[in-house]
Amino acid sequence: MIRPFTRPDGVAATCSQGRPPRHVMFTLLGCLQDPLQIPCQGASVVRMSLDSALVAESPDDAAAIMRAAVTSSIARFEEALPTALGGGFAAVVVITTNWDLLLGEMLRSASSALHGAMEAKSIDEIKLHGETVDWLASSLRTAVAEAPFTRFVAAFGPGVGMAVACLAKVRETIADLLPLALPNSGLPRFSQPVDVLRYHRLVDLAIRGMAPPLERLQDALGLSTAELGEVFGVSRQAIDQWRARGVPPERRAKVANLLAVVDLLDRKLKPGRLPLVARRPAGAFGGRSLLEFAASDEHAELRNKVERAFDWSTAA
Repeated sequence: MIRPFTRPDGVAATCSQGRPPRHVMFTLLGCLQDPLQIPCQGASVVRMSLDSALVAESPDDAAAIMRAAVTSSIARFEEALPTALGGGFAAVVVITTNWDLLLGEMLRSASSALHGAMEAKSIDEIKLHGETVDWLASSLRTAVAEAPFTRFVAAFGPGVGMAVACLAKVRETIADLLPLALPNSGLPRFSQPVDVLRYHRLVDLAIRGMAPPLERLQDALGLSTAELGEVFGVSRQAIDQWRARGVPPERRAKVANLLAVVDLLDRKLKPGRLPLVARRPAGAFGGRSLLEFAASDEHAELRNKVERAFDWSTAA
C-alpha cells in the first residue's frame, strides 16, 4: 500500500508502508559508500556550502543552502521517513544512518570553520577548546528521534526539514556557533499514521546497532566482560584483545549469528527483557538458557531456532 506524506507546499511524497521498497533499503549501502554525493560538484564545494549553512542567518537561508548542498541526503530522508514513522525498522536504519553521516560532514565543516576552537575527526572524537566531551556524540545522534516532529519539518517538508533539523542541532550544541532560529510555522502534519513510541524505540535500537559488535552484544545481553568471554569460551583478557585488534576470523561467524539473534529479540521483546530472557532455561534449547546454548557453539542453530520462533509475528 502506498501512503502519501504531504509536504507543506502541497507536494505528496510516497513510500510503501511496512517493508520499504528494495531501492529504499539499498540506500543504506549507497549512503555508506558515498554519503553526500552531488552530481557535478566536488567534496570541497559541499564543504563550502555546509560552512555557509553553519552561519546562515535565517531558517529559509539555511534550507536553501542545504537543499543545494546535500541533495542525496535529503532524498533519503524524504523517501524513508514516512515508513520509519509508521514503524518500519529498515527505514529507521536508513534515517539514523543518514543522520549520522550528515552529522559527520557538518562537524568536520564546523571544525574547519572554527579554527581550533573545535576538533572533530569523527562524530565519536569531538574536542571543544581542547577538551573531549564524552556525551556529545550521543546527544547529537539521539536528536534524530525528535527531528521529524520539529517545526523545521513542518516548514520545509521531510527531506529538507530533517537536514535543517540536523544543522540546527549542531548549531545549538556547539557554543561557538549561533543557534538557528525556528521557522515561523506550526507543528508537522502527517497524512499517514505515526507511531511515535515505536519510532523512538526503533531509533534507539538502530543507534545501538551502530556500536562495535562486542559492545552491542555485551550491552544487549547485560553481560560483564568475563561473562561475554564465557559465551565465546575465552578469557576476559582475550575479549579486551579482540576489542583492540578485532575479532579473529574464526570467531566472526559466531559474532554475526549472535548479533542477528540479539537484534531480532531486541525488536520483539519489551524493553529491558532481553537480559532476563537470555538467562532463562527454555524447552526450545533443550532446557538450557540462550546464553548456555550460545556458549556451546551451536550459534547457527540458535539463530535458526530464534528466527523460526518469530517468523509468524510482525508485532514488536
